[in-house]
Amino acid sequence: MEERKIFIDIDELKSGMVLAQHIVNKNGVFLLFEGFEFKEIEKIKEMLLSHNIHNLKVIVKEGMDDTYTKEYFQIYDFRQNMNELINDIKHKFYCIESGEEVNREDFEKTIEIAIRSCNGSVSLFKLMNKIKDMEDYIYMHSMNSSLISYQIGKWLDLKEEELKELTLSAILSDLGKMKVSKEIINKPNILTYEEYLEVKKHSIFGYKLIKGSNCINNKIKRAVLEHHERIDGSGYPRGIKGDEISLYAKIIGIADVYSALTSKRPHRDRNTPFEAIKILEEEFVSKLDTKILYLFLKKVAAEYLGSEIILNDGRTAKIVFIPSQNICKPLIEMEENGEVVDLGSNQNSKLYIKEFIL
Repeated sequence: MEERKIFIDIDELKSGMVLAQHIVNKNGVFLLFEGFEFKEIEKIKEMLLSHNIHNLKVIVKEGMDDTYTKEYFQIYDFRQNMNELINDIKHKFYCIESGEEVNREDFEKTIEIAIRSCNGSVSLFKLMNKIKDMEDYIYMHSMNSSLISYQIGKWLDLKEEELKELTLSAILSDLGKMKVSKEIINKPNILTYEEYLEVKKHSIFGYKLIKGSNCINNKIKRAVLEHHERIDGSGYPRGIKGDEISLYAKIIGIADVYSALTSKRPHRDRNTPFEAIKILEEEFVSKLDTKILYLFLKKVAAEYLGSEIILNDGRTAKIVFIPSQNICKPLIEMEENGEVVDLGSNQNSKLYIKEFIL
């Protein structure tokens, strides 16, 4: 049985866990020593809280209860990796903004680490669905967009070098937001028209920051500039349309919208993957490349086949079938009685997926 050292919130403390590092209060007094086995949980919690200690590092065993499964540890590792990678990207963005040369090899190492962290039993989209509460939205969004773009690129059978270029383009796509006012970027309410116009400049800002780089080729620079262009010409900054838009920019456009829809923002809650699929089908079919979009929607929906879900009425169920039409309304099997329910039928029009268990 595998043992793991993990950081937990004090509310997650359970009997049988072993302390992985000493706990010392603000005055330097040792409260508990490494190797201490937790038994009288409530007394320990009360003591730790009295010293304003809210999290700790413990040793847990895989399978010690229903929580600590292989899937739990993959999600935990993914979260830890994303925290480190986000800090890494943040540092790189600040360096570029200050005028330093872009080091493509360093970015590619970051990409490789991110991709490796997704290679487990839990799919990328389920992993991302589990860590949407992370802070640093811009940098998390850059990571999400890059990983989603990479996955789309694989589905499109892009070559290895093209996948690297695409993924780097996606990471750099929000670089220009470093030049947008932080008050606007972090505004908790819906942006005014003038503020939105300012945010739209980030594509040009980002392009200008990498324009003179010898390490970044023109395909990547072009994708950074065009990732908000739309097939119908309604995008920005140039309002180009159709095949005037580069392939990388078309892919990143889809990844960008999906990531934004499924992330929590100050002015709205996040959408579930199937809510995002519905919005993409209804509002973006004329704006994003149709062929790539429908490939993406079908592939993402298929990732959730067999997933346990919670409905808006509180009942739990499992996704058992994804229709080729109306993808956002799968067939589900109710946990309470095994009944198969079609979320796409008129009689179930008020039912929808509220959350995924995993």
